[in-house]
Amino acid sequence: MFFSVEQTVSQNLPRSVLDSANEITITHLPGKTLYQTLHRVRKLLETIEGSQIVPHIAARNLSSDRELIECADEFRNLGIKKVLVIGGNPKRGNYYQSAYQVNNILKDWNFYQICGVYPDKDNFQHVTAKNYSTFSEGITQFCLNTKRLNQFTAKTRIGVPSMCAIKDLYKYMRLCGVGNSIKTAASNLQGIQYLSTKGFDTAKFVSCLTNTNLHIYNFGRIESTVASLRDTA
Repeated sequence: MFFSVEQTVSQNLPRSVLDSANEITITHLPGKTLYQTLHRVRKLLETIEGSQIVPHIAARNLSSDRELIECADEFRNLGIKKVLVIGGNPKRGNYYQSAYQVNNILKDWNFYQICGVYPDKDNFQHVTAKNYSTFSEGITQFCLNTKRLNQFTAKTRIGVPSMCAIKDLYKYMRLCGVGNSIKTAASNLQGIQYLSTKGFDTAKFVSCLTNTNLHIYNFGRIESTVASLRDTA
């Protein structure tokens, strides 16, 4: 089993998680600059190698080409080999409007570029033709429909929630817009079977997946989540 774990610029993951995960990805959320992501990368280098760190770059969160270029230069200098390039939450960006614009610029740095893919909207054939002709790999965004996730057999990490409380999972679902349409809500209904009074059962969910390349969305209880996955690996 291969898995990466997500960390925000303000978090400090437990040492047990850093030691167990294959990679740590550092977010670039709305209201945060890429320079803040870079700062967290520098701090994390005190604990793990640069080749294990994957910064997010959210296109619509960037304020200028200078921000992107300066950070890309420093990522490369620090030994970063991979980046996760996404569009970002704002519908309209300050400077860039899509992940593909950023992807094209970053080709000069020869990063291994990962993108976000959306199982609730796109099938594997579509993603292979559109996304994987440009990006090296993808990470699935929020989806609890294992049938749809199991299409993604190559070049893809399956995004899975941590063993979070139900209220935290619901909060993230709302942020992702999962309940904003009947189609996506219906697609994710089967996720109910992985919920209990203790929260989301990540290990049970993972046992229903055919792809063992995973990305853990850290919604809480990350240390317990990683321990449970290592026990079942």
